[in-house]
Amino acid sequence: MKLLTRLAVTYLTLLVIFTGLVISSFAIPYTAIEDNAKQSIPYVIDHGWVFPDFFQPHHFHAVDVFTDALMLNIAYYADSEHPVEAAMLDKFISTTDPKKGAMLLLETRHPSPEVSYEVNYSRYWHGNQVLLRLLLTVMSVRELRYVNSLLMLVLVSALTLLLWRRVSRGDALVVGGLVAVVIFPTVPFCMNFAFCFYIALLASCCILLIPSICNRWPAAVTCFFVIGAVTTYIDLLSTPMVTLGLPLAVYMLCAKPHRPERTLLLLALSWLTGYAILWMSKWLLAYLLLGYNMLSELVSVVQLRTVGTGEEGFQIMTVLGNIGIAFVSLLVIVSLLEMAFGRSRVLMRTNRWMLLLAFLQFVWMAVLVEHTWHHFWFTWRGLLVIALGVGLYCYHTLDFKHPLAFRKC
Repeated sequence: MKLLTRLAVTYLTLLVIFTGLVISSFAIPYTAIEDNAKQSIPYVIDHGWVFPDFFQPHHFHAVDVFTDALMLNIAYYADSEHPVEAAMLDKFISTTDPKKGAMLLLETRHPSPEVSYEVNYSRYWHGNQVLLRLLLTVMSVRELRYVNSLLMLVLVSALTLLLWRRVSRGDALVVGGLVAVVIFPTVPFCMNFAFCFYIALLASCCILLIPSICNRWPAAVTCFFVIGAVTTYIDLLSTPMVTLGLPLAVYMLCAKPHRPERTLLLLALSWLTGYAILWMSKWLLAYLLLGYNMLSELVSVVQLRTVGTGEEGFQIMTVLGNIGIAFVSLLVIVSLLEMAFGRSRVLMRTNRWMLLLAFLQFVWMAVLVEHTWHHFWFTWRGLLVIALGVGLYCYHTLDFKHPLAFRKC
């Protein structure tokens, strides 16, 4: 009961903070961000790809243009004289895509209806605007990318060092190396991608720096509830599982719970609860403050991003099949490695939670199958969760110098 009360108080506190911050950010006059926004829009569009192709080597780490142009579009088009409406509806100008709509805004904030139309993107909190609109008052996206690069480097280094000191050198190298490979060189240059990795890195560092999170169960549950809530506040459904997978791996390595699988699933549930309940709160706020009912919109979007509309049914079934094949193939490979190089059956049982962590990402991809396929040019970064789980499991259970060692145990 005390834990439920604690979560309820945390939820209400976050709801007030989230609402206040997002309304305050949209109250910043557009004239305060106009110069830097006008510099940023063409710069972003000229330095990246609209829809990178994952299977093209030179696109593998492509800089995203589509979502960054969308974020700049919302930031610049916002009606600062009506900040509540702007914060709840999150309007932007579009033609066939937000990139072209953003370019139209360079000429005027109110393009002709003959060449553009207004879109409500209200189903997200767009908490990223809190930072973006504030930063646009002092710098353009070009300078922001340099700042992101420096901060990401500092945070990845800090996480690696903390793991080295609090857990082990091997775990630090595995986690830090995998995170660095996924983040660099392009995540710092994509505002939409960077936010999830900021949340994941900062949360992981906090877990390692604040002993009570690992030592007290209520603190751990509350921590992951907050991580999920902050993710839904800032992210545009790009790679949210990164904010669960990385902090969860760090927590499990640091806390070493007696019932690891149960602990992992309960903390994942806490993250999901914070993620879902704060997301739904935005929809309720839009209705209470403006009378805007987005229920029909939400139903169609949920259908689209999960099972699709029916037109791409064959493709979605193909993607589901590929996800299943990838999962089974990974299990077979890990099983063969265990048979050949497993150190001991005890270690395999003790570290099974790492494979369960990897499995969570497969579940996420299977549920949001259309979204996973349609936006694979950025959702692939969520595969970091699988890499972390499998990489840590192999490090802790395999010994390539002594084949079949576990048979002697």
